[in-house]
Amino acid sequence: MAMQVLIYGGLNFSGNIDWKRELVEALGRMIVGENMILVTGGAIGEGDGLTKGGVDFHAARGAQLFLNDKDIEKQKIVTILPSTDAEGCFKIGEIVCDTVKDIKDRRKKLVARVDAIITVEGGPGVLDIAEFASMCNRLFLPLGGTGGK
Repeated sequence: MAMQVLIYGGLNFSGNIDWKRELVEALGRMIVGENMILVTGGAIGEGDGLTKGGVDFHAARGAQLFLNDKDIEKQKIVTILPSTDAEGCFKIGEIVCDTVKDIKDRRKKLVARVDAIITVEGGPGVLDIAEFASMCNRLFLPLGGTGGK
C-alpha cells in the first residue's frame, strides 16, 4: 500500500503568502508524483482560497492540478471531513467522513490513519499534531521558517 502523508497547518498564511502557497502546492504535487497518497483535513481556510486560503486547500489544489485526471485523483488524494455537511471544507479526491467528538479527537484520528505528517505554519493545532505523531510513532516533519507554532 502507498505511503499516506498528511499535510497540516494554518487556515491562512502570514507574511509573504506567495512563497508559502507555492511551497504547499509543490508539496502536494510532489507527494502524489512520488506515488504517495496526499491526506488533508479538507479546510479551505480563510480568504478567497486562491490568493489566501490554508495549507489543506493549497496542498490538495497543487496535487489536483498535477494529476489533472479525476479518476486518478480519487486514488491519490484523500480528504477527511468531520461530517458530511462540514462548512468551510472542500471535497477533492476520495471523501471520507470521520465522526469525532471534538477537535483534539479529530487531530488524533488524522495522525493515526497516516504514515507521515508535514506541517506548515499553523497555530496550537500543530502542537497537538506533533504530540500525537510522537505518541503514534509517525514520521513528522515540521517545516521551520514558515511561521506559526
